[in-house]
Amino acid sequence: MDELIALAGTSVDEAERTAAYMRIQEILAERGPIIVPYFFAQFMVTDAAVEGIQLHPFAGRTNFNTASFN
Repeated sequence: MDELIALAGTSVDEAERTAAYMRIQEILAERGPIIVPYFFAQFMVTDAAVEGIQLHPFAGRTNFNTASFN
């Protein structure tokens, strides 16, 4: 893979560069890392008297620093 990356980045021959990039893509498709997205339902319930909560779409990142109870 390192040799292909070096070749693709330095070759002045367009056909050679294209072939190197194509082989790099094949290798990544065959053996590359896989990221499996994971999402879960997140719910929040507060009283109407609670104000100033800045909800964030990712769990654990909701900002409660400005929250107040009136």
